[in-house]
Amino acid sequence: MFLSRLVRRSNRWVAVLAVLLTTPFVSGCWDRVELEQRAIILGLAVDEAQSADSNNETSMAHDSKATLSDPKLYNQLQEKQKISVTAQVAVPGRIPLGPGGGDGGGGGGSNPATSVWVVKATGTSLGDAMQELQQHLGERIFLGHLRIITISEEVAKDIGTKPYLDYLRRNPQIRRTAWLTVSKGKAATLMKTAPPLERVPTLYLLSTMQSAIRLGKLPHDFLGSFESKETMWGREPILPYLEVTGKQVKVAGIAAFCDGKMKYTLNPSEVTSYEQLDGSRSTHTTIMVPMGSKGDYVVWTSFARAHRIKVKMVKGKPVVTVYVHVDGNVEEKSRNRVDLQNHVFRTRLENEMANWSEIHMKKIIDKTKVYHTDIFGFGEYVRAYEPGYWRQHVHHKTDWRKLYADLNINVVATFQTHRSGMKV
Repeated sequence: MFLSRLVRRSNRWVAVLAVLLTTPFVSGCWDRVELEQRAIILGLAVDEAQSADSNNETSMAHDSKATLSDPKLYNQLQEKQKISVTAQVAVPGRIPLGPGGGDGGGGGGSNPATSVWVVKATGTSLGDAMQELQQHLGERIFLGHLRIITISEEVAKDIGTKPYLDYLRRNPQIRRTAWLTVSKGKAATLMKTAPPLERVPTLYLLSTMQSAIRLGKLPHDFLGSFESKETMWGREPILPYLEVTGKQVKVAGIAAFCDGKMKYTLNPSEVTSYEQLDGSRSTHTTIMVPMGSKGDYVVWTSFARAHRIKVKMVKGKPVVTVYVHVDGNVEEKSRNRVDLQNHVFRTRLENEMANWSEIHMKKIIDKTKVYHTDIFGFGEYVRAYEPGYWRQHVHHKTDWRKLYADLNINVVATFQTHRSGMKV
């Protein structure tokens, strides 16, 4: 009797143990969704909605009247400025998976216009517009492959990024490495631009920006970096500034933000000075240096950059000194009378470039001081090296914006030529 009871109890424990051990191996695909059952969005563009867009919207996504008992609240919601969202949806079977060509499935199509589907929706907020967008798509929206979010310059200046960042932060599908950019003109144009060079338009945009980073024309700032800088008290964020010309997209510089709204832009030549002050290591800057009064010049290209910032207190106020050192080579010279083998001539060339660089960096600093936007993060250095001064004077982000306008900033640049080139 006792033996049989012991056997039954042992069998029960063996069964429980077997269930516990096998459960982890059979639960791997519990949330599986087939590729064809997802509407994979590659890019999003946000514009201010026109009246025609609002009239075409479906009432289901914006029917807040049923949930708001107070008519005043409903009217306030209706009067809020609406936005238009344009999405670039990947067409299953048309996205190339390899170097193969042809318009068939699997290998991908050669026509960029057929590899994606551009869909438009409007809403009071980004989340509201995405609900409207979902009604146009048969399958569930999937943002795990979203690579670029573009807002128009108009939206960036009038509405700002804060109403949209909240939706982007709360959605766990969106990667922090996605690009957040500003477009000159309508952002929807960017989603419709399909150059023949790349079979997927979004990949063309990404390769354009990656190339600009490699050449030192654009900082390496993603959505995550923008969100991180927005939370800092001693730094203001920036975003890539894109422009569409015909069927081409070019990086037209960067857009500076303050309190969530776009204030001004820096053109590509000013971005070079920004990167020198910011300490970016990616560099491929080409400078044409005039030599003498006879029209001679030397073309010089950088390949490495070092950066250091020092902060010290002078008469109770912080003084920031930025040291920049650039290494490079001579690419071209105008005439034979420019003797690059002469060390006096090379020293003169390096001094000319150092003076040119310091003048341009100071111009950029003066421009940022006008808008009270510390896009270089000098405030974070002051907070780190002079915490007593920071605790005494900075109690809110707006405090540093006021102090930055009168901050004493010195710039010291040095250039070194490693190769003066050769002729074959």
